Amino acid sequence: MFRVGKRMRSSSDRDKRLKGALDAVDGAAFGVSPGASPKDKFDVDPAEGKIRAIDLKALNQRFQQLDEYYSRAVAEIKASLRE
Repeated sequence: MFRVGKRMRSSSDRDKRLKGALDAVDGAAFGVSPGASPKDKFDVDPAEGKIRAIDLKALNQRFQQLDEYYSRAVAEIKASLRE
């Protein structure tokens, strides 16, 4: 359990939200529905696979940028709270 605001939230809620977010990214990156089989996700022609690889690299870079931004923001908030 972890605290969110004034109420406790179970880790299974967090897992459900994370799975939903991953399904959304999966749908955006692969263009298939979240319930699609692995064969449907990965059975693509090579040209389309290269385009997807480029898209995935761009998504990965964006996630890294966001991670760095949020890490800096958290560090600044923690530092301001210590003052």
